[in-house]
Amino acid sequence: YLFRKLKWAESCPQNAINEIPKEIATINIAQWQDKHFIFGVLDVGQARSTPLIEHLRKKYSANSEYVLIDSPPGTACPAVGAVKGVDLLVLVTEPTPFGVNDLELAIKMGNALKLKQAVIVNRADLGTANVRELCQKYNIPIIGEIEFDKNIAQAYSRGKIIANEIPDFRRKCEEIWDKIREMI
Repeated sequence: YLFRKLKWAESCPQNAINEIPKEIATINIAQWQDKHFIFGVLDVGQARSTPLIEHLRKKYSANSEYVLIDSPPGTACPAVGAVKGVDLLVLVTEPTPFGVNDLELAIKMGNALKLKQAVIVNRADLGTANVRELCQKYNIPIIGEIEFDKNIAQAYSRGKIIANEIPDFRRKCEEIWDKIREMI
């Protein structure tokens, strides 16, 4: 890992207020095989993640073939900042009333931002809410469904890489990744 502090400062256009750069987050860079994973962690007490998200996007995405941005959940400013301008917005949901409600809000956000969208249904076999019906209403494809598997939860709780522990899960992830690449 490589750790680096991000400093953030804004200045008043009228020069009425002078701000001093302040460390707000730590940027972490990890490598696995030929992949680089870059993520930021806000310092305790920092409420604004948008400057961190914008910094990571600007500094680290220019020379990459694919950039995956794991957005904060919901439709608040940090989520909008993370997904603004992406080639494909992949929404992950669960077939519960709350999941479908939040999915519809996220779909509307994606539509307002004029983003191409796709959906993955997590724990697809648990719940009764109709994700498929909502996706049809908005003409958004479901590109993957992952059923609940106790082995996934156990591997995750032990800190294991799920794709290495459960071959079926790895295969599903590869299928989803292929669909994502086709869509972009």
